[in-house]
Amino acid sequence: MKPFLKLLLLFFSTVTILIFFTNCSTNSNSANLDQNQNNLNSTQDMTSVSLSESSYTFLDKTFKTTQYKLTPKDGSAAIYAQWVSNCAYKCPTVVISNPYSGIDWTDDLIDQQWIQKPNAYSGVFVNDSLGPQNSSIDATLGNLFFQAQTPAQTASMGALFLTNNVSVLIVNNRFYRGRNLKIYVDEFKKATQYFIGNNYINSDQMAFWGASLGGFITSYASIETLYPPKALAVLTPLLDLKKEYLYTDAVLGYSNKSDVQFAYQDFFAPYKRRILDFTKATPTANPSAFEPYTLSYLAQNLKSDFLTIHDTWDTLVPVDQSLELTNALIAKNKNVTLIVHQHANNINWDTFKRDHAQSDLNEGFTNENSYLFYTSFILNRILPTAQNKILLYDFNKVSKMLVEIKASENRGQNIKWLKGSFNELCSTNNSLVDYTHTIGTITGRYFVQQAMKNIWGLDKPEDIICSEMLKYFN
Repeated sequence: MKPFLKLLLLFFSTVTILIFFTNCSTNSNSANLDQNQNNLNSTQDMTSVSLSESSYTFLDKTFKTTQYKLTPKDGSAAIYAQWVSNCAYKCPTVVISNPYSGIDWTDDLIDQQWIQKPNAYSGVFVNDSLGPQNSSIDATLGNLFFQAQTPAQTASMGALFLTNNVSVLIVNNRFYRGRNLKIYVDEFKKATQYFIGNNYINSDQMAFWGASLGGFITSYASIETLYPPKALAVLTPLLDLKKEYLYTDAVLGYSNKSDVQFAYQDFFAPYKRRILDFTKATPTANPSAFEPYTLSYLAQNLKSDFLTIHDTWDTLVPVDQSLELTNALIAKNKNVTLIVHQHANNINWDTFKRDHAQSDLNEGFTNENSYLFYTSFILNRILPTAQNKILLYDFNKVSKMLVEIKASENRGQNIKWLKGSFNELCSTNNSLVDYTHTIGTITGRYFVQQAMKNIWGLDKPEDIICSEMLKYFN
């Protein structure tokens, strides 16, 4: 769950260096932002304070970031959220879950304790038992990946959305703080509702985005919030607590190597504590406590258009969770898009990394070959149809992924799900910008036309390729 976030942050820092394309408007006037600040302090259920302000520059445009401490009046712990503004009032917004990373701008002693660890900003694994003494969970076993973030690094998580004049709210759960997964969902929900209630976010133009544990947080917040997002996009998501808890025990028997068994036990221990902290027992002993966090419950209550991206070589969250939820949502006639990276071979439990993909094997899921699809999915739901969307991508890596998908089709694996993502790209209002400069800017429709021609052998004119593509995958 945790190595993914480090890779994500490294990716965005790389993009900042490589991209030299701009098509952004300036931020709106500050008077309305000041009014928003007044409103933010006036809500009844929570008080807020701006701890600091800074800036983040991307594609030659500088965005203001404000770091907030939100204190619920019910006595629960403070919530730390970062607002990256791109407009003045009721902004189109993507709300991002940031479960793991440390933040260096809070007034909380816990954050300072972790930030002071050696190499905190480059990212290190530390034993959970060495964590802050005032963590609410008794730490016994398990390594946590920890990486401190500056406000600019946190803001970079929303870079692909900021490019499109979309604002970003990042909710920081600070996994090292302890507590439990239910609290993380509640914090995300409260922070989002707070910014909506104070006219920062237009709830009719809002999406949630999260990866791994962040996928769990955003998924369940989306069904608990007063304002369900228009789009919910999750990568390699934890979706079912009952299944995941049972998996953390079962995986210990998948390898006969004691070092592998211990590594998985060590990895999952912090998660199991953060589950048992509120369920009070295992799924077998207390199944009712897990029921509100199962695939069936999620399928029944999900109101948002849903995208999940998963890899069959995920050794942390079984791909079955995404597949089963997709099938359940289809059965209920809900709008769902699936992207699944299928491999010819099964997981080698003796040699594969504990991660959501096996990037060292040079195939399958990576951030660089997937963000084209989730940004398209989100932007086409929260922005007006006529508005041009800028979709940044790596031409070579996305092309390589599509070749792998064609290979899986040749093996007899089902790839009909691809039509949903291709159909998203078919809009003539999608401008695909290859930040490696291998090719120039093209329309989404032209991208689909070339992919179908050069990879699938379907040579049709651009003006009819989208309908022909749908026929092919049906």
